[in-house]
Amino acid sequence: MSNIAFLSLLCSFTFGNVVAICPNWTTPFNTTGKCYWFPSFWNSIGWNDAEASCNCIGGHLATIDNAFENVFIDKNTNDTAWIGGYFDFYSNETGWKWAVDGRKVKYTHWNGDTLP
Repeated sequence: MSNIAFLSLLCSFTFGNVVAICPNWTTPFNTTGKCYWFPSFWNSIGWNDAEASCNCIGGHLATIDNAFENVFIDKNTNDTAWIGGYFDFYSNETGWKWAVDGRKVKYTHWNGDTLP
């Protein structure tokens, strides 16, 4: 997400495949088993602080793995949000990866025609 300024924070939590156990302050997304928190009060926080804030409450910045998840997140954010991707310059497999588990980012249409 490199040079783009984002306005809100988006945390994702996975509590298993049953979304009924999502905390009441989160929004479940039924097809992924993930719970999302869409806070509206952090609007000048950097990516590292955003990820650390999600970690403190048991989550990570969200991953977006498909178009359905992208539409759900887009509808629940004010415009833009930090997500959990980072560019790995240092490993043998450079490229965009998800912070939560180091997987390579495969779905990239969440950012329109810009990076990645």
